[in-house]
Amino acid sequence: MSPALPGLVETSTNLASVKPIGSSGGRAAYSIINTTRSSIPAALTAERSRIAALARMAGAEVHQPGTYPGWAPNTRSPLLALTQEVLRKACGREPEVTAIHAGLECGVLGSVLGGDVDMVSYGPNIFGAHSPAERLEVATVQPFWEATLTLLGELANRR
Repeated sequence: MSPALPGLVETSTNLASVKPIGSSGGRAAYSIINTTRSSIPAALTAERSRIAALARMAGAEVHQPGTYPGWAPNTRSPLLALTQEVLRKACGREPEVTAIHAGLECGVLGSVLGGDVDMVSYGPNIFGAHSPAERLEVATVQPFWEATLTLLGELANRR
């Protein structure tokens, strides 16, 4: 669990699939796939290393393709404070600030840009994401569009 945000899962591993792939040396062979994610890149690396070490101790051959990079929440972010102010005005209510245990584009951008990049992720209400029932609350699009334009203007004026 995250020490910074109570209730937020920081690092997890999911046993995604176990499939028989024949035999090797008279013993059954299996392909085991697990997915590991974390908002803290070092924790992700450490967890993947632990899993690989355990698998090798059991005599397994280990393949670890790339992962979806994490993005650590920064509750003291100046960009977050500005975004909250802009969203408050655009939506007419206090924005809900939360962190989720999922892959977000900010993790990818942060890994490419490197360093301590200040980022936020926000948007209209989406329900049932990544499912056949995924839907968008259309009435929430316009306020977020206007907030984005305002936020970009505010950031441009600060340069």
